[in-house]
Amino acid sequence: MRPPLRLLVSVLLAGALSPAQPAAAADSEPRCPELVWRTLLRSSLKDRMLVSKLETLLAVPAAQVGVAPDDKAAIIVAVADLGGDPRREMAVRLDGHAFCSAQGCAMYILRKGSSGHWAPVAQFAGQQLSTTPTRTNGFCDLLLLGPQDSATRWRWSGERYEAAAAPATPAAPEAGGTR
Repeated sequence: MRPPLRLLVSVLLAGALSPAQPAAAADSEPRCPELVWRTLLRSSLKDRMLVSKLETLLAVPAAQVGVAPDDKAAIIVAVADLGGDPRREMAVRLDGHAFCSAQGCAMYILRKGSSGHWAPVAQFAGQQLSTTPTRTNGFCDLLLLGPQDSATRWRWSGERYEAAAAPATPAAPEAGGTR
């Protein structure tokens, strides 16, 4: 005897036939968000106001920074909650010949303080910045990609992001050693 179709649909919708998933711990930390980058646009008044604030905050000469497209640097931003709290952080990349070198382009992580003012909590040069699934002191770890596929993990120290110690490299065999 086959169960009525209506009963099957209601059981499926209730999730009774889906595989059991472990219950999340009450104190589990939220997942680290993906950084979604966007270029600030000249046509947006809000973007122009943000560019002005970033120029002041990062002490970047206004003559060198613009908004894309032109021959000046573009400012590319990603806003995300890296700390798992109500305050969001802003990743900023200055992209243009004045701010990029063989190491990559100037990048910053800004955090809004309790006074409401943004302050840099990390500054580095690289080619790409992303979050990792892991956290340190409640904040998402960051992965900075550099030249020749180099990668550096940045961890929250409690006040700012700092580069994690490089992993140990295997010792090279001694010259003239046995095989």
